[in-house]
Amino acid sequence: MADMNETNLEIKEEPKTENTFTQADVSNVVAKNVKEERAKILKELGIEDMDNAKEALKAYKELQDKQKSDLDKIAELKAQIEAENTTLKAQLKQIETEKTLNKVLTEMQIEPGYHKAIIKLIPDAPETEKELKELITATVKEFLPNAIEIKDVGFEKKEVKPQSGTKTYLVEKYGKNPYFKG
Repeated sequence: MADMNETNLEIKEEPKTENTFTQADVSNVVAKNVKEERAKILKELGIEDMDNAKEALKAYKELQDKQKSDLDKIAELKAQIEAENTTLKAQLKQIETEKTLNKVLTEMQIEPGYHKAIIKLIPDAPETEKELKELITATVKEFLPNAIEIKDVGFEKKEVKPQSGTKTYLVEKYGKNPYFKG
């Protein structure tokens, strides 16, 4: 019987039971692990708690937005300056072109009253004065043939003297006029 008692003892031994956890227990363990990891990360970053981290991140994002807006302002200002520069360069070129045109027109002895009209008729002034003279000559011949002063080339200038009877004729005609001094 002693053998049986030993067998019974062996049988009576309760098998080891595994620990069972409820969902709440599992959640508590996970939460504890997450909290420890967060604390470890925050400590590595040099931040006391999560609220400080959120505030620092918010401040950083605001700084980035401000810098972006400053960069946008700078880019806009740059574009405005470049546009103004282009306009001023065009105006300067136009003034220089008109100056050169007036010089050439004066050298060609074209009456000054025609200068503005000729400048408007010429679409784009060439770079050299020689080309400009050729263009002006062609434009004047085509559109304003009377603009060039006619020189007395090939004509003799004769001095016209009044005929002897002219003075008597005038005295007879205008002698009664009180303003005539004959």
